[in-house]
Amino acid sequence: MSSVRRFLSAVGILVAVEVLPGCAGAPSPVAPQGVNPAATTSDGDLLYVSESSKNAVGIYSYPQLKRLGSLTVETPEGLCVNPRSGNVWVVSGPSTNEVSEFKRGGTKPIRVLQIGNSLTAYFLDACAVNPINEDLAVVTTVNSSSPGGLFVFKRGTGTPKFYHDPEMFAYAFVGYDSTGDAFVDGTDTNDSGRLGELPAGAKQMEDVTPKGLKLRFPGGVQYDGTDLAVGDERYGRVYRISGTTITGTIRLNDACLVRQFFIDTTSDLLIAPSACKSKSDVLIYDYPAGGAAIKKLTGLITTYGVVISR
Repeated sequence: MSSVRRFLSAVGILVAVEVLPGCAGAPSPVAPQGVNPAATTSDGDLLYVSESSKNAVGIYSYPQLKRLGSLTVETPEGLCVNPRSGNVWVVSGPSTNEVSEFKRGGTKPIRVLQIGNSLTAYFLDACAVNPINEDLAVVTTVNSSSPGGLFVFKRGTGTPKFYHDPEMFAYAFVGYDSTGDAFVDGTDTNDSGRLGELPAGAKQMEDVTPKGLKLRFPGGVQYDGTDLAVGDERYGRVYRISGTTITGTIRLNDACLVRQFFIDTTSDLLIAPSACKSKSDVLIYDYPAGGAAIKKLTGLITTYGVVISR
């Protein structure tokens, strides 16, 4: 089992983070409120937060962070949103091999896709929706019986195509840019960070790892409208990458085990699930400034991924 999967399962470990000196101002904590699964609404923006150990995905008003409802999903991990419909996909953990689609504001799945079967189990980690054609990309990491790679469902249905970067061994997260190119982070057999790309219309992935990328524990991947943002989940760090060049590094103070973050490009904010010790928070930072969180959602357990549905 790769260091990526071993580390993702070690949710009880407190990890040191790098901080920027001189950052002042405490974030405003917001505690989760009572949940009524039938109380979700499609009015306004919705924030989805997966809590793996609770088998739940919380639904909150955004930016108010008032809890509206939840989805019941077995070991939910990565989340992704269809930018056209606002529908949300939820990746279940290794026990189900499933990816479920929920209508925006709905609490029952409208579609369930499966990768593998009872004889060929995959560790599903994360997903992303192509903004051009609504293809669904799902990342699977390596296990004892199958290699990691990228599965792509055309328009989110049917039988997926499998893609593999020969330079990558363990896969972590995936994101699309505005032209339909898919980017996947992970590690090679030496646990060195890698970045792979599946260009739009291409038949195979290619290695596009920037020089100097220190990414032993790969985190989320998202295009911010200008650059690709690639996270290092252990150190609360996000790299901005253009082509094969690192253009900047963002530090998220007081964040631990940041897996799949979400960049709200309309408000220039980065929303980060943070799992420190047995407690988890969702921290909100100015983007691309980073530094100290300006707001937080507290009292959660084992947060893994976040997305906004509009």
